[in-house]
This record gives sequence, structure tokens and C-alpha cells, in this order.
Amino acid sequence: MQNRILMFFLIFAPFLAMGSGDFEKVTSEIESVNNMRESLVSGVQGEVKVETFKAVCQPVGMRLKKFAKDNSYKIRQVSHKYRNPKHIPNPEEEKILKSMVEDKELLSLWKMSSNGFRYYRRIEVKTACLNCHGNKNKRPDFVKKKYPEDKAFGFKAGDLRGIYSIFVPKK
Repeated sequence: MQNRILMFFLIFAPFLAMGSGDFEKVTSEIESVNNMRESLVSGVQGEVKVETFKAVCQPVGMRLKKFAKDNSYKIRQVSHKYRNPKHIPNPEEEKILKSMVEDKELLSLWKMSSNGFRYYRRIEVKTACLNCHGNKNKRPDFVKKKYPEDKAFGFKAGDLRGIYSIFVPKK
């Protein structure tokens, strides 16, 4: 019994140092953001225009930026098939992406680093996302023009689109 308690402490004690409420705050907000993303994209029908992007994709990014700023977190959306070069995964994020491609049941995970904690949460492609992320030749013209080096296409519904990558500094 003592060994189990010690093992539990060794594994989970570092997370306790994260600060009260950070774990719940991060997981709750990221779930809320992802639900918002899925809800907004579910209303997309027909031709996708710049206005569609501003009404669906942009609010997600803006909400993540505000949450990061309000809490001194660093938040990125990264993908192995990125559209914006700012979303290229670092080596650790690349490992997480690979793990989530291999394990479709892996929704999220926390990892400790030397100066804080990282939370990763999968982003899945919904059917309506295929308007911009499906067939390469059917992407909207504004996407082709804005992102000439676009790699964010060729997905199917249910594929891993990318991850939310959140860094929570130690307090």
C-alpha cells in the first residue's frame, strides 16, 4: 500500500505544484473552445467565402489568444499538415501528433516540462471542415491566394487535423 501511495505521489505531485485551478481551467476552456469550433463549423454549408472564415475559424483563434493573454499561458494550434507556417509543430508537438494519429482514442494529455506543464488536445476534422481541408482543388480561392504553400488539405472527416498545444508556466 505504501508503495502505491509513493508511486501516486511521484507521478502526480508535480501536477499539484502547477497552481490551484490551472488544470481544471485549461481543460475546461479548451473543451469549450473546441465545442465552439465544432458548433460554428456545423453551420457551414455551400461555398466558403472570407466571411465564412471570419465567422467560423477566426473566433476560435481570437478566443485562444485572449485566454492565453489573460492567464500568461502560451497556446498554439499546430498540425503536421499546416496551412500557416506559424503552426508548424516543434519536435515535442510532432511526437504528440504522431501518438494521436496512431491512437485515435487519445483525446488529450498533460506533460511536465522543466519550467511548467504542457497540455495537448486533439482537433478532429468535421464534415464541414472538408470545404477548406478536403480536396486540394476545391479549396476556396481566398485560401489558395493567402496560403500558397498550404499543406492543410486531403483530410477526411474524423482525421486528426492538429492539436491545441498549451504551455502553463510553473508558479
